[in-house]
Amino acid sequence: MTGDVFCVLDALDECNEPEQEQLIKALEDFYSCQGTSSAMSRFKILVTSRAWFQIRRNFDELLKTSINIELAGDDESESIKKEIDLVIKHRVAILARENRLTRRVADHLEKRLLKTEHRTYLWLRLLWEIIKKTLTGTMAGMNQLIDKLPEGIQDAYETLLQKCPEPSFARKVLQIVLVAARPLTVEEIDVALHVNEHTSSYDDLELEGSSRLEEMLPTRCGLMISIVQSK
Repeated sequence: MTGDVFCVLDALDECNEPEQEQLIKALEDFYSCQGTSSAMSRFKILVTSRAWFQIRRNFDELLKTSINIELAGDDESESIKKEIDLVIKHRVAILARENRLTRRVADHLEKRLLKTEHRTYLWLRLLWEIIKKTLTGTMAGMNQLIDKLPEGIQDAYETLLQKCPEPSFARKVLQIVLVAARPLTVEEIDVALHVNEHTSSYDDLELEGSSRLEEMLPTRCGLMISIVQSK
């Protein structure tokens, strides 16, 4: 290693509690032996999270020896919610106009979305993909859609994954995308999908081809994958 390496672990509060505890324990173990290696001391870890009580308590030991920066996120949460509310109202209005929804049906959807306690931009983006694909114009149909809407981000991801025609294929593509250091091209995903323990050279690969795979990915992965400019 020639310089400092920074690892950013964002939104710890979005993890399940057992996973939070597992990660924090791993960080404690890492920092407990950090002083024994100069290489390890150049490996910096930044963790971001909402300052929830349980998370703060789990970090008690680490905070004694680590730098802690608290931002006034709680003061901004209400203003962020108001921004998201404006986005919800705007999107529902466009959705109603494009799909010729009655005012009563559109208002019903809007009220349901505004009632969600933990509204975030990521939650709204994931939810909107589900709504667009399952939209109905009747009040009874809208009630059914609303009853099935996920409450949080994790539920939204789970719902999207369940709607994938090929969940195992979609999971593999997601694993490839998530570990990548940058957005991958369709050609790179094609290669990654076909590499296995028997591959010894590029010539061994039997690829789908970029054009064909670009057409296939949205169909096989459902709403989990978006391709922008062949990436």
